[in-house]
Amino acid sequence: MDIRRLPRERFPRHSAVALGLTVLAWLLVATAVAADLWADRQREIGDAERAASATTALMEAHTARTFQVVDLALQEVARRVDEAPLRRHDPRLREVMRERLQGMDYVRALFVIGPDGFIQHDTDYPGTPDVSLADRDYFLLHRRNPSQVTSISSPLRSRSGTGWFVAATRRIGDGRVFKGIAVAAIQLQSFSDLYQRMGLGEGHQIVLFHEDGRLIAQHPMDPSRIGQTYADYPLFRDHLPSARRGVYLTAGPPLPYERIFSYEKVSGQPLVVGLSYATSAVLAPWRRAAITSAAGLALLLAVMLVAVLMFLREQQRQQRLRERQLQGEKLEALGQLTGSIAHDVANMMGIVAGNLEIVRRAAADRDGTVALAVARAQHALDNGASMTRQLLSFARARPLEVVELDLHALLRDVLPLLEQAAGPGVKLELVLGDPGHCRADSSQVEVALINLVVNARHAMGDQGTVVVRTSLIARTGARGWWRPAATVEFLDLTVEDDGPGMPDDVRRRALEPFFTTKGESGTGLDLAQVYGLMRQLGGDVEIDSRPGRGTAVHLLFPVQRA
Repeated sequence: MDIRRLPRERFPRHSAVALGLTVLAWLLVATAVAADLWADRQREIGDAERAASATTALMEAHTARTFQVVDLALQEVARRVDEAPLRRHDPRLREVMRERLQGMDYVRALFVIGPDGFIQHDTDYPGTPDVSLADRDYFLLHRRNPSQVTSISSPLRSRSGTGWFVAATRRIGDGRVFKGIAVAAIQLQSFSDLYQRMGLGEGHQIVLFHEDGRLIAQHPMDPSRIGQTYADYPLFRDHLPSARRGVYLTAGPPLPYERIFSYEKVSGQPLVVGLSYATSAVLAPWRRAAITSAAGLALLLAVMLVAVLMFLREQQRQQRLRERQLQGEKLEALGQLTGSIAHDVANMMGIVAGNLEIVRRAAADRDGTVALAVARAQHALDNGASMTRQLLSFARARPLEVVELDLHALLRDVLPLLEQAAGPGVKLELVLGDPGHCRADSSQVEVALINLVVNARHAMGDQGTVVVRTSLIARTGARGWWRPAATVEFLDLTVEDDGPGMPDDVRRRALEPFFTTKGESGTGLDLAQVYGLMRQLGGDVEIDSRPGRGTAVHLLFPVQRA
């Protein structure tokens, strides 16, 4: 029976809809999680900005207080020098200066520069170098500008070899006559040490700038950058001119990573303190939460897809069961009708056969015309009787001779008949799997196998390969997709060809009686007869076929266990 060349049925729409709804639900959850993560990220950035601003304010207050203490010491030194003329390196003034120095460990030395540019008094005496400092910018600032009372210089290198320092200065006298300046040499390392003791995390940086853009101190320390100018950077170019304090996000130099930068100008001083938080460090906890959320979303998607696929698979299985149940009910009704008709036809053919026998015996025509007509009628009756037997077999009205059967032995015995049925152009292969016994009518099984092999040969156009194989399989019963189902073992006798296959709509109707794709040359009873046999034996028939992939017909016999 050639039933393999109709168009294939499309994939069920409800499966695509279910998958689409699942993906949509996941996208909604993912969108909500992403929105929440983004809000958390913004909160983390906002909290870091507020923390940076608060820390910068504390640094500003500390720096301002530090230079106020230094200026108080310079005021006393300037007053003593201005009150009475003192000889150079006066021991009493040096003692006062050293006393003041004791409370300021960040100041390396206090000294007084006379109007000629040479050091007049110094806490380092007698190790004071006798060199002129008249070219120093901080000295020139006071000599050229009588109104300049105090100043803080940019970073300078000590000419005595003690490293980097900034000079905090105060003018001596009222400015009408230039009497020199009092100077405090503040060590830059002291600021770096202080910043280090603050214990900021990795990726954070503290800086102290002169308002002209030159770097005074920083932590982590990079000595190569001390004294460099950053006047063309956004802090000095864009932010300080408009606000004395602020916080902004930047990824530009001098650091090669994105960071939150908070700054504040030191009150009353030409200094700027700054604090940067690397966003990678700030967002590290958030990033871990985001990775965890992403993994959770991926797991959720996988679980949802698995659940949907399991549900769809169960729905398809339930649909197949319903289709098989409906098909069984339909075939049962057809079987009852077919059995009734077959009985009536058999009775009528019996009457006709009896009368034909009487006619044959009574006929004495010389030319044999009557005898020929009787022979033709008898042949037609024989064909009708064969069809009646098929109908009765399908209708379960014909009794079976069921015995315990060794299926492998039966296949070896019937192999020559199957090869003859397959024809010379078809290669027949016998593949025997696990041994098994079942209860069946051996003659009817032989007829079923021959019908299946003939159908396969017709489907392949008398060319190809037919494989007859056996195996033990398990089938589960329906108990709901959320819980396990009962398992039943079957002995699977399969006839498989490599023909063109059949679409789903044809495959579903293949077991119906009188359904054929051969036109008038087919009766549509071969597979129906096989199905009727297997139903009588308590088994089943399954057909696996796809266009271009051949067809496999499975006869499932219940396994008999000893």
